[in-house]
Amino acid sequence: MSGLSDDTGMMGIVDPHAYESFVSRHWTLESLFTHFATQMHRRTLLLWETGDEGSWTITVENSPVAAHYPIVRQAAGPSTATRGELVVVSYDTLTMAAQFPHKRVDAYKEWQGSAVDVAVGTYVCAVSQLTEPGMVRATTAQTSIYN
Repeated sequence: MSGLSDDTGMMGIVDPHAYESFVSRHWTLESLFTHFATQMHRRTLLLWETGDEGSWTITVENSPVAAHYPIVRQAAGPSTATRGELVVVSYDTLTMAAQFPHKRVDAYKEWQGSAVDVAVGTYVCAVSQLTEPGMVRATTAQTSIYN
């Protein structure tokens, strides 16, 4: 996945078929983050900070990052794929879906190429950022999904 836009410094991996996106037309930051915590507990969302906004290149692997790569920032947690698909999303996508009941978190997956096909099951997702924001590298973040 190349050129995934992040305008806030946060991204996530969601199960678009199980993630409950709508919060309220008038959500607050507190209610939104409570919602995110609930969804993470349900294993439908893994949220992480990128350190800065920008455009990201993400490589999805089925094993951990090779030991010779320096990891700048890492987040890990369980994610369940209820229908064989996980989607990488921006914070903006999550907030739009939280505010409007007709918005879907996977609305742009074909256009962005952000869908990951996996077998149905629960996975350990480890997001490893390999560079600080603004530095150039062939791969700036690697998401390892394995069970």
